[in-house]
Amino acid sequence: MIIDVHAHVGDWRRTKDDSRVPMTWDLLLWRLDDEGLDRAVVLPAFGASPEGALYGLCVTPGNSTADLVLGAARYPDRLIPFGCLDPRWGPNRPDTDFSEVLDWLIEQGARGVGEIMAKLPFDDPRVVNLFRQAGE
Repeated sequence: MIIDVHAHVGDWRRTKDDSRVPMTWDLLLWRLDDEGLDRAVVLPAFGASPEGALYGLCVTPGNSTADLVLGAARYPDRLIPFGCLDPRWGPNRPDTDFSEVLDWLIEQGARGVGEIMAKLPFDDPRVVNLFRQAGE
């Protein structure tokens, strides 16, 4: 089995003249088939901010963690959804309880957390706290 461990869906065009093509669910599945890949880990396009809505919604419209996890759940035999979380979310402390968010992600079918793009050192106590809870 061959798994692409870093895939995204979304629209990254910045202007009406931008020639990039949005990566849709159908296009992602076609590319997996075309490239001979069995499955893909689908990550939210951008990291969440602590100012984001509940469940660490990401900044691209239609590409929140919730949208991604629920969208990928339609293809459980091909796509492995991950949710994004920011270690600064909530009270921004090294003992923040992420269980409500992590439980929701698990209930919706998420298999992991990523990408972590909070621009914090890997060993920052808030990052370690998030990783510890995700590991549990």
